[in-house]
Amino acid sequence: LGLYKNSIVQIEPYSFNGSFKLVNLYLAGNKMNSLEPKCLNGMKKLKSIDLSYNKFTSIQYGLFFGLEMLEDINLSYNQLTVIDLTTFLDLAQLKELDLSYNKIAFIHPYALFNSRKLKSLYLNTNELTSFHPNLFKNLQSLQTLRLVNNSITSIDFSILKKFQSLDFSI
Repeated sequence: LGLYKNSIVQIEPYSFNGSFKLVNLYLAGNKMNSLEPKCLNGMKKLKSIDLSYNKFTSIQYGLFFGLEMLEDINLSYNQLTVIDLTTFLDLAQLKELDLSYNKIAFIHPYALFNSRKLKSLYLNTNELTSFHPNLFKNLQSLQTLRLVNNSITSIDFSILKKFQSLDFSI
């Protein structure tokens, strides 16, 4: 379902209830600054959601709950500042996460703990100065990590050995 490049400001709770067969949801390029947790309820087969180019400053607790098939989340080009412990909780099928071009200064050390299938993580162009080693601890499948254009002052290279593609140039 493509609803990108509109002027959507808000989506009411249960708006997609009954959309059991929906696989892709494109909400990029709108004017949303938040989504109610229950607005994605009932989308059991959703694999990809694009929320890029909006005005999100945070992701409400429970927004992605019940989306067990979700593989791809694009939250790039928003105004996110923090990734909490519960933001991506229970997304065991997640393979690609794009958080680039935000204002993220902190990511909880266990924010991605259950995302063992994550292959690509894009954190470029944020405000990160460091990250806890536990952030990558459970990410056995992670191959690509992009940290370009942050303010990282120190890094423990031993935790980065497993990546096939690593980019944190300036």
